[in-house]
Parts: sequence; C-alpha cells; structure tokens
Amino acid sequence: MAHCNALLAEATTEYFMWLPHDDEIGPEWIHLAEQELQGDPNAMLTVGEIVPVGTGVEFPFNPAFTLADPEERVAAALADVVNGRARTLGLLYRSVFRRAGASPLPDTDYADVPWAIAMLATGHAVQIAARYGKRWHPTSVSASWSGMLTSPRFRSTHIADAVSRVGARAPALLAQAWESETTAIATRREALAVELYALQRSRSWRVTAPFRWLATRMRSSRGGG
Repeated sequence: MAHCNALLAEATTEYFMWLPHDDEIGPEWIHLAEQELQGDPNAMLTVGEIVPVGTGVEFPFNPAFTLADPEERVAAALADVVNGRARTLGLLYRSVFRRAGASPLPDTDYADVPWAIAMLATGHAVQIAARYGKRWHPTSVSASWSGMLTSPRFRSTHIADAVSRVGARAPALLAQAWESETTAIATRREALAVELYALQRSRSWRVTAPFRWLATRMRSSRGGG
C-alpha cells in the first residue's frame, strides 16, 4: 500500500491508475478510459472487463456503480461486501481514475475494497469496452476473500471511514448493510438446520451411526493417550 500511495502522491497527471507488474492491458484500456472521464465530469473512475491469464476467476461489474446518487452507489457496494461479492470492488482497483479527489489506499488487508467504496462515494463508475488480463497467485490476499470477515479493523475502521464520505447518511447505510447480513446468516442457519434434520432422519444416517460412534471413541482415545 505504501508503494501504491507514493506513486499516487508523486503523480502530476490528471488521470491515474495502478498496474501490477505481471498483469496485462492494451492501449485501449487507457485511451477509452480517458475519453469517458473527459466526457463525463461526474465520473470518478472507468474500468473494463477483467479476464484471468491462465487460471483464476473473473471480476464482475456492478451496474449500480454507475448511478448518479452516491448513497445508492455506496449501498450497492456494501451489499456486495456482506453478500460475498467483493470482487466487484476489486475490479475498480484496476480502473483509470481522476487523481484529484482520489483516496489513498488504507493500511489494511483487502485495501482495494474500502478504497473502492470511498471512490464511489466521490463519483460514479463507467464501464468501457476493454479487457484486462489478471494473473492469479495462490499466496495473494485476493486469492481468498473470506479473510475480510476477521481482518482487524477492516469494518470498524476502514469500511466505516470510506462510507463516511457520503456524509450524514453513512451510519444508516452501515446499519442497513449489517442488518441485511444478519438476516442472510439467520436464513442460511435455518436452511442448514432443515437439511440436518432431514439427514438425521434418513436411513443412511441410522445405518452409519455405529461407525460415527466408533470414530468418536477413537479420536477421544488418541486425544487422551
């Protein structure tokens, strides 16, 4: 993050982007993005389609990020975070954006997520017809997005700071997102309980009961030995 922020601070151009050294873009990624930013003064960032180089997954674009209302854009971004769709925000990290008013990357894992939320609070996104080749590495943070749930201060500080850019409505947007997540977790828990009940009433569960008992005894024996 420090390296990226140093580049942003030292730049003098109107538009800017970060490009990891082993990713691939063609000149149209820059040219089309600049055209969109020049033609739309309310746009903050522009991005095309990300495709994996070799193995990997794609980063979808959320059309809600193009909306004129910053509260609607931020609400959509928070919904993606709590519903496991954070790659829509990872996509925006690869954008060409206006340097004026741009946020630095926060000092946290998954920094592109709160960064993208802060940028969406500032201006809307535009999608362009260009492709970006991303290489995936198994040791990279973005290889597993589940760590966002436990990353220190990720929500309490970094997400909250990003959302605060929308002003007085920020607490309500955060509360709405967390409530939506709590409801989704409760719904999933109920569905799992129904599945477990059906499994425990099945013939296969009754037939395998002695084996499960034996496996439990063996684990207990090894633990106590």
